[in-house]
Amino acid sequence: VSIEYVAGRTETLAALGFLSGLALHLRAPPRSPRRALALPCYAFALMSKELAVSLPVVCLAHDLLVERRGGGLRGWLRADGPLYAGYLAVAAGWCVVRATVLGGGGTALVYPYFISPGRPDFLSHLWMQFRSYGESFVLGTYTPSLTRPERVLAQRSWAGLPLALAATGMFAALLRRDRRAGVLAALGFLTW
Repeated sequence: VSIEYVAGRTETLAALGFLSGLALHLRAPPRSPRRALALPCYAFALMSKELAVSLPVVCLAHDLLVERRGGGLRGWLRADGPLYAGYLAVAAGWCVVRATVLGGGGTALVYPYFISPGRPDFLSHLWMQFRSYGESFVLGTYTPSLTRPERVLAQRSWAGLPLALAATGMFAALLRRDRRAGVLAALGFLTW
């Protein structure tokens, strides 16, 4: 269990870096040096878990769709170009470190943890994740690390599904009047 506990920290550490970087990006005024503090948070999140690579996409979607910053491409490049160049430099540095550590390999999607949307079992995999995460979150059940999807479903009951659906419906009802609800739903799907 102690090995699983250490391995389970990657999500928490990545979330800490991701959310810290997002908060600094969103809360600091444009062109503020405080906004650049999102870059080390992004690097920390990337070194914790690869899925944090989506932070610049989330920030860009927020800047363009919610805040409507920039005033055209030229204004956006002038205001936010250096920050996004920094995000790109951090991601490129992470790719170099990753390739060096892994010896250039390891770029293929690892089944069953990363399923390409082009696979025929993609939707059933999403359904399994929804059921599993819903039951784990709502009922507090435990899923051992590196468990195959078939075994996860065999260990799950249907008890968590109605609660997960109810929680999803409740959040949707609470957010439906918020003008940013569609953007939040899209960002949630992109980062899932």
